[in-house]
Amino acid sequence: MRLVRLPVPVRIVSWGIVAERVPAPAAAAPSQLEGSRRLDRYAELGCAAAALALEGAPGIRPARGDDTWGVVLGSSLGCWASNAEFLCDLERHRPARLSPALFVRTVANSAAGEISIARGIGGASQMLVSGWTAGAEALAEACALLAEGRARFVLAGGLEAPDGTLREQHRARRRTLGWLPDTLEEAAALCLLTAADDEKPGPRIVAYARGHDPRGEWSLADAVRRLESPEIESVVVTDPVPPEILQRWEREADRRSLVHFVEGSRAFGAAGAPLALACTVPRLEAMKRAGAMLFLARGPEGATAVLVVCR
Repeated sequence: MRLVRLPVPVRIVSWGIVAERVPAPAAAAPSQLEGSRRLDRYAELGCAAAALALEGAPGIRPARGDDTWGVVLGSSLGCWASNAEFLCDLERHRPARLSPALFVRTVANSAAGEISIARGIGGASQMLVSGWTAGAEALAEACALLAEGRARFVLAGGLEAPDGTLREQHRARRRTLGWLPDTLEEAAALCLLTAADDEKPGPRIVAYARGHDPRGEWSLADAVRRLESPEIESVVVTDPVPPEILQRWEREADRRSLVHFVEGSRAFGAAGAPLALACTVPRLEAMKRAGAMLFLARGPEGATAVLVVCR
């Protein structure tokens, strides 16, 4: 897996979090959301988190149809509940009686599309449905867009909206993989990103990596060696990891690197890595030295994503 250094660091401007019991900036509980006849829960969570992120960045708004703004989201479950509802209706009724509004909700990119429509964003609109690491991968994709000059601002992060069926399947799987979290929770964690301006403060993403590592051979020690500057002071493991792999990473962490488990993020699927980043960045900003944190996400199937964030 190749670590990519960004030619231009990417600044985290603000956060928008919708999740239960998470002490993160700009956070709201899902129970506080107002229902919408047009949106399903999946898109509703995404739109609410996007609104919170923009509220945290006063004076920064896209013009209607602005193609310098983009939206990049990640999810491991996508719009599962709407797909299940649509298929059940298809089984019960003739196709001519199906709701066009419901069909629109079955598109995985519906959340990104609804955010773009609501905010007048005319640029990139991407949805990565690639497993538990999809939220971290969405942040990496957004960083690439910004560093390459293909966007000026990007709303990026992860969201999950599991229903009762998915939670039951997760519990069954946990009986085999006991290191998985007890349950799956709904959440959306988005941030507003822009190419870094040295005159403005804020945490910066300076490197990323994405890859598939089913055998868990990715080396934390090798990654730390290749990222000597800025110095990595700690490693934040954001997703559930098999105990044997976590133990090896702990052994590979040198004196400058401590592995922290952000427990509250583990039940939120693709929203977990952005949530862990939001919860941990205040520690980074409190550091006396200009160090960095390496955020490491790994899905049960071996997808692996890394973000390097400095002050």
